[in-house]
Amino acid sequence: MEKEKTTMTKIKAGKICRVCGGTEFASGSTAQFECVVDGDGKFVRFLETNLEDAKKATYTGPFTCLQCGMRGTRLEDITADLTMRLYEKPFDEGLTADEIMSMIQEMGSRDVLLAEFPAKTHECSAMGFIDMEYEATLNDEEKEALGDYIAWILDDMNNENANGLYAFGGATIKLTR
Repeated sequence: MEKEKTTMTKIKAGKICRVCGGTEFASGSTAQFECVVDGDGKFVRFLETNLEDAKKATYTGPFTCLQCGMRGTRLEDITADLTMRLYEKPFDEGLTADEIMSMIQEMGSRDVLLAEFPAKTHECSAMGFIDMEYEATLNDEEKEALGDYIAWILDDMNNENANGLYAFGGATIKLTR
């Protein structure tokens, strides 16, 4: 099947946990916020200007993956850049809107291309997104090898990783079955 090239809107994210593929991390940073309380001293709300300042802050470690608990002093110690995000689908099904939105968020603030990699011996394919810059570095032989690698995963459950993360030619691939 031929790949269709589409540039997507840039969205924040893009780093995933090296262990589980999680996309949210707790920071060791603490912050102090002014808040509004009622006459009994009970919390009502944060002052809005402080929340905006907090969103712009730089957070420091240690960091912990909220999904699996992996910890690191620096975020780079426990994360990897996601190069491809794919879902396995039967040939007669497409991606849902929720799957597409989830993949876009996980791919982060970069341009991506639509990608589909058919299995060789099963009636399914891996559909999703590939980082545009990474795809541009691949020659025809490497693209074919990438397709063969993904088909190898799709065609044999014994080749599957429990966390859905795979490495190929410098790429980090997340494949959900």
